[in-house]
Amino acid sequence: VAVPELMEPLYQVREGFAVNTLAQAAGIAALSDEVFLRETVSANHAGRTWVYREFGRLGLRYVESHTNFVLVEIGQHAAAVCQGLLEKGVIVRPCGGYDLSDCIRVSVGTEAQNARFIQALEKTLAECDIEIRP
Repeated sequence: VAVPELMEPLYQVREGFAVNTLAQAAGIAALSDEVFLRETVSANHAGRTWVYREFGRLGLRYVESHTNFVLVEIGQHAAAVCQGLLEKGVIVRPCGGYDLSDCIRVSVGTEAQNARFIQALEKTLAECDIEIRP
């Protein structure tokens, strides 16, 4: 709890997905719930598989992952695609800071979130005149 005017400079330099103490405690508790953990790993695997299939359909190259995110090669307009997705309410991570300026990092979400991402991605690729290859 703080005065908003005092916090504003901190919010400007804060990481977009910073983890607080409460989230860390919840994460530790979730790791001890084996049923939840199995369900989460299974859902993440299914989500990755579906997203891979959609990337293939769109002709996009990607790096297979064992995590909840995937690196996707967009090309020279990756930054514009990031911005276009953000304008549609979809947050992805640009990878220029990792010397991968042609790529974006996409988190795997729920079925609905993944479908919304792909729909927004298709629209954004079209808006950026990036050819979708079947």
